[in-house]
Amino acid sequence: MVCACVPGRGWGDVGGLRNRFASELDWQRAGRNLLGGFESSRQRGLSVRSAAGDAIFRLAKERGNLAAGPGPAGTCGLTKQIVAVGGDRVAIDREGVWVNGILLKNSAPRLTDEAGQLMPACYLSDYTLRVDEVLLMSDHDPASFDGRYFGPLPKTTIQSVIMPVITWK
Repeated sequence: MVCACVPGRGWGDVGGLRNRFASELDWQRAGRNLLGGFESSRQRGLSVRSAAGDAIFRLAKERGNLAAGPGPAGTCGLTKQIVAVGGDRVAIDREGVWVNGILLKNSAPRLTDEAGQLMPACYLSDYTLRVDEVLLMSDHDPASFDGRYFGPLPKTTIQSVIMPVITWK
């Protein structure tokens, strides 16, 4: 699959192919949320690029879990899937990440990374996401640095929506 990052400053034609969400998104970044044009139920499952600037991301960069980049914490952005949105109930425990009572596949947090360093823990018990929060996860990689380690993020950390341009099997 070939994907394109669709930034919040307004282009809906990627490589000559019309972006199917261009008319639904509000591309104006000034004071608005990139996902503001989607209903909550349609945000879940979108692949997005996010950059956060907190201590967890700086620690992940120092340890080599995230590459250096232009994000607020000096890291590259994360490309993850939205697995929970405002109003969803989330729990994170040793078994994994639960969204609305359903355990997500490959979501069990690891105690250490590949280098044997302890991973940060973000345990939640029946937490209801606020309307301005999302939980980002890999949909396939059990070793991914994602929401199981840093928890929910504000929607404002989302920089772009990742859209498939060409897909194949």
